[in-house]
Amino acid sequence: MPTPTAPTDPRRGATRRRARRALVALPAAAVLLLAAGCGDDPETPASVDVPGGEPTTLGPSEGPTGPTETPSPTATTQAPAPPTSSATAQGVPDGFTADLTVTYDDGGGTAQTYDLVCDGAQASGTAPDPGAACAAVADAGAEAFAPPRGDVQCTQVFGGPQTALVSGTVDGSPVSADLARADGCQISRWDALVPLVPGGDA
Repeated sequence: MPTPTAPTDPRRGATRRRARRALVALPAAAVLLLAAGCGDDPETPASVDVPGGEPTTLGPSEGPTGPTETPSPTATTQAPAPPTSSATAQGVPDGFTADLTVTYDDGGGTAQTYDLVCDGAQASGTAPDPGAACAAVADAGAEAFAPPRGDVQCTQVFGGPQTALVSGTVDGSPVSADLARADGCQISRWDALVPLVPGGDA
């Protein structure tokens, strides 16, 4: 007599089929993950579908980058001084002497430093025109470097942004002056020393 066969549960067979499909899908997902990690363009994110989950985006790896420092621009550019020259100072007394250093700023961001040596009619230094500069200093005298008196009314006129610092000696007396063209008194003092300092239109 044949042995009776137990009835087959159709749900159990479907469960086995789903398990086999999952085992087949897992290696495929692993291959996709490896391909995403070895892509030709590291900057392009790769999207991988993982069975049973949401799509995963793989971003490019980012290396640390340090900040780039930009040097700050300098406020004033130092212009080269002209070469040392010598000349004859016309109309300068034989005993007149001066030894001066000038730092001139044109007010537009460019400054230059030069010197002047006067020994009677002999003039030398890196000043643009030593002969004429010695003549101007000899004519103006040491008092031209003194600041304007406080009781003098000065016209309120602006002559330009130029400034100059002059220091040294005139006829053996020390002088030091901050020159500018901010009002009428300062313009007059400045103009008396041209060309030791450039003219107002320089």
